[in-house]
Amino acid sequence: MKYTLQDLIDMEQFQNLQDRLNEIYSFPSAIIDNDGNILTATAWQDICTQFHRKNKDCERDCLHSDQYILSHLHEANPAVSYRCPRGLVDNATPIIIDGIHYGNFFTGQFFLEKPDLEFFRAQAMQFGFDEETYLKAVKKVPIWTQEQLNSYLFFIKGLIAVISESGLKKLKEIEARKQTEESEELADTILRQMHDGFWITNARGGQIIDANEAMCRMLGYTRDELLKMSVADVEANDSPGMVAQRIKQIIQAGSANFESRFRRKDGAIFDAEVSVTYLPKRKLFFGFHRDISERKRQEMQVHASQIELQQLLAEADQSRLTLLSVVEDEKMAEEEIRQLNEKLEQRVMERTAQLETANKELEAFSYSVSHDLRAPLRGIDGWSQALLEDYHDQLDEQGQKYIERVRSETQRMGHLIDDLLQLSRLTRAEMVKEQVDLSALAHTIINRLKMTVTGTLRKVDINIQAGLTAEGDPRLLEVVLVNLLGNALKFTGKRADARIEFGSVELQGQRTFFVRDNGAGFDMAYSQKLFGAFQRMHKTAEFPGTGVGLAIVQRIIHRHGGRVWVEAEVGRGATFYFTLEEKI
Repeated sequence: MKYTLQDLIDMEQFQNLQDRLNEIYSFPSAIIDNDGNILTATAWQDICTQFHRKNKDCERDCLHSDQYILSHLHEANPAVSYRCPRGLVDNATPIIIDGIHYGNFFTGQFFLEKPDLEFFRAQAMQFGFDEETYLKAVKKVPIWTQEQLNSYLFFIKGLIAVISESGLKKLKEIEARKQTEESEELADTILRQMHDGFWITNARGGQIIDANEAMCRMLGYTRDELLKMSVADVEANDSPGMVAQRIKQIIQAGSANFESRFRRKDGAIFDAEVSVTYLPKRKLFFGFHRDISERKRQEMQVHASQIELQQLLAEADQSRLTLLSVVEDEKMAEEEIRQLNEKLEQRVMERTAQLETANKELEAFSYSVSHDLRAPLRGIDGWSQALLEDYHDQLDEQGQKYIERVRSETQRMGHLIDDLLQLSRLTRAEMVKEQVDLSALAHTIINRLKMTVTGTLRKVDINIQAGLTAEGDPRLLEVVLVNLLGNALKFTGKRADARIEFGSVELQGQRTFFVRDNGAGFDMAYSQKLFGAFQRMHKTAEFPGTGVGLAIVQRIIHRHGGRVWVEAEVGRGATFYFTLEEKI
């Protein structure tokens, strides 16, 4: 962490100290940091502030003096002295704290001998100063002897040492306080996120004064509810006298480990392993609790198994002689097992052959659906259109509607065949995973769908989060986004303020993508059916479709090792969430 002199030294207090020193020694002084900021200043002389620094020609010499001092600070012992061309003397002592140069203590604007007024009259004439006022300023400049300067510099050396020591002490205090705060924050984070329950109680009645989330889940209470309770309110097996005795023992020993039983808010009793530490200075108990109900249950099962095993061993000991006659039976059993294994291998081979035959039949069926079934459908649709066009005048309005209905249903059946084929292919298609830019893919799909689904005149507010990437099959992930974004565009079709969003959040420690819209929505009571083939939440007349799209989405997500679910409300839109398996 980078500190400034203001962080390490109380400048207001030091300014008062400089003012008092000036009253005693009449020495001008100042503290200036490395950026040139004047932090304290005492008794700066008018000859510099009102004359030399205000004249451009003189100011160049002043700046030269400053640069000389700064470039020779490494020679300071204890200070760097410099006589400027205007006749005054300046000194600078570096302020170094813990090896870092933070700034300089300047002592300057004085004479080491009585000034030559003729020299300064000449300067007043040279630079156009008012002679009388300028000479008055000259006479105000203190005159030191070399002995005074040496004594003062010795004093300043000690003062800088005090400043450095004080600054170093404050620096260490800041660092220590920062480390303490970081340690407390880390400890608090660990305690609140740990799986074991944790609480703090006082020594008077065991009042609970803090508890982490794991403790709240373990007992079934909220944190606010627990803070109004005591340990006795949730203890399930110890009498008040036993609790008091245990508290006394913990105080004497400083800590204790034991098992106890607690009562949840719903009345259920559970066993817990407890570790308690007592802090006498704060008179507080720190308790860690681990639910060992499952361990207890397993211990009981192990105990029961041990009893059963002992019984079996006893029976085995009694049957030892009988085993000799079983050897022959065992050989027969081994032969029977061998024969069974051979039969099992034969059945596995037969089953594998059946599966291969079934897959081939499925491929043949897909081919038949793709070609043989589509041909008559196209024929029905074509002949219906021809009938409508060629015999339009001979058909009444009802007859024309019937033919239009035939064409509509034929086309719908074609779409169903396409969706069935796509659903079938997704199960068998080989996956090729790579890094996919989902944000760019979503932009491409939206631009394409806006032309085919919404039309060019409809206004839709679309928000796609930037930088979304994932590992997966790009072709299959495109199918997922086409279906989800297409549904969002379709079901917001009746809203003038349609909004669609694609982004990601972290849920239960896993990155989760979502597509959200403010469209028609649906009743969550039927959400379990939503991802089945041909399941629809709306009539075809309201929103067209075959009901296969979400079944396709679910199958793709499952093939990627993820899951998909939805949250919706009638009239307020729907949000589809999905996850993808991530590399560990």
